[in-house]
Amino acid sequence: MMGGPPERPLTALLAAALVLIVGAFVGGTLLTQAISSRMEADASDIANNAAPHVQQLTLARTALTKIRILAERANEECARQDAPFFADEIERMAGEMQDSVATYLTAPAFPGEEALQQGLKKRMADLRSILTEYVGLSRAGQCETARALEEGGFSRAAAQASVEFGNLVDFNAQQIERLVQEIGETRARANTMALALDVVAVTLASGAGLVLARLLRRDARLQAEYGRVQRERADELEAFAARVAHDVRSPLSAIHVSLHLLRRAPEEGKEAIIDRARRSADRLNAVVTDLYAFASAGARPDPHASCAVAPVVNGVLEDARPAASMAGVAMSVEVPDSCEVACAPGVLVTLLSNLLSNAIKHAGREGGKLAIRIRPGAIVRFEVEDDGPGIPVEDQERMFQPYVRGKSVATAGLGLGLATVKRLAESHGGSFGVRSSPGAGSTFWFEIPGAHRAGAEKTGVGG
Repeated sequence: MMGGPPERPLTALLAAALVLIVGAFVGGTLLTQAISSRMEADASDIANNAAPHVQQLTLARTALTKIRILAERANEECARQDAPFFADEIERMAGEMQDSVATYLTAPAFPGEEALQQGLKKRMADLRSILTEYVGLSRAGQCETARALEEGGFSRAAAQASVEFGNLVDFNAQQIERLVQEIGETRARANTMALALDVVAVTLASGAGLVLARLLRRDARLQAEYGRVQRERADELEAFAARVAHDVRSPLSAIHVSLHLLRRAPEEGKEAIIDRARRSADRLNAVVTDLYAFASAGARPDPHASCAVAPVVNGVLEDARPAASMAGVAMSVEVPDSCEVACAPGVLVTLLSNLLSNAIKHAGREGGKLAIRIRPGAIVRFEVEDDGPGIPVEDQERMFQPYVRGKSVATAGLGLGLATVKRLAESHGGSFGVRSSPGAGSTFWFEIPGAHRAGAEKTGVGG
């Protein structure tokens, strides 16, 4: 027989390897996209947030430095009547500083930056108020008052604003450094993961190749085994056909000869010829019946079928009693009062009839005994025991195969009775077997699921 189960793990392993290879490539693609997106996000933060922040804060700080220089010059030139010029320049630079700060504040802030921005807003508000007052004093020619304001409140506010600018520039520089480091780490992780995925893909591809090679070798072995089995089956079929032809031709020839003789025989001899022809017809009918029973045993059973055991057993015993009487075999049976099995009555008849006829045929000597036992339960067990010569071990291993007959069997037949029992029992979810040893008789048994679990007492029936 050809073995199939070992092929499935190899096929599953190959399929799993192919899936993992595809998964590795898909995972690599998705990982690359994720890493690229991460690096793009970090680069975008640098280009659109951190760098513009530093640029605008630097411009604002530069403007503040120019304002402080202009204020000092304005104090020196106030007596020369140049104060309005410096006031205009201070006002223009203050506008540039304010624009730079406003541009910076409209950009998205990094986590933790908003607290620093609040301090800058307060310093800018103070500085704007002082500058407005200082410019007004300078234009009005109030040099001493303007100088006092510049050296006092303006200098302090400008210094504080400069510190705020410096803190924010440092903060954004740190963000740039962090993002650059993240980009480097992401690139390093990407390279490591790409290398790992390449190794995994190569390993899986190599494994898949090995599995495929094993599958191809196994397929070649299976093809060779299949060819061998087909040749064996062809040989078996040829032998079976020859056996059937022989078993059919013999009674047909006898019938043909009997009919030919019947035309010429005197009246007083015709009855014997007719009896001989009838016996030949009975043998031919037995051959056809065996063939039909074996073919029908492979049909799909009715899942809802059930039957009572006792009526079927009693009917089979009644049919077998004449053959047992002619063979000098005494039959006894133990039948439960209430027991049902999950099969059609005809199936149970075929099972029991085959085992009974087999036991009667091989019980052997005059005065032989045959016992039938039924053990009810969730699985109902039927046993047919004889006290015949027993069965050699080498025959027990193959006697349930179709067309196989024991070497010591002298009676005619196709060797399908026990094979029919096997097919019927298995197709109904049951099992079968034999216990035998040479010189100690045989016990054939089969099991069929019970239709219910009703308990029953046994009654003895003699035959």
